[in-house]
Amino acid sequence: NSDGIGACMTTRPDTLGVVVNDSMDLRIRKLTPLEVWRLMDIPDKMFHMAAKFCSSAQLFKQAGNGIVIGVFAQIMMQMKEK
Repeated sequence: NSDGIGACMTTRPDTLGVVVNDSMDLRIRKLTPLEVWRLMDIPDKMFHMAAKFCSSAQLFKQAGNGIVIGVFAQIMMQMKEK
């Protein structure tokens, strides 16, 4: 936006969402469980399998208990270099 501050994402489970800038009026749109799983680099196929048995709350928790594989790989590469 005009003050140089970009949109951000909250990570608390009770307020999980992204700040959306619509014509300079900020609002919060909550992420869906599928969007959260996608942020964690989990394939949609795995999400849909889990969604058959789990509530939305459980799906959020499961995503929050993971680590993004790409991030983990970069951490390991940095450790290997040192």
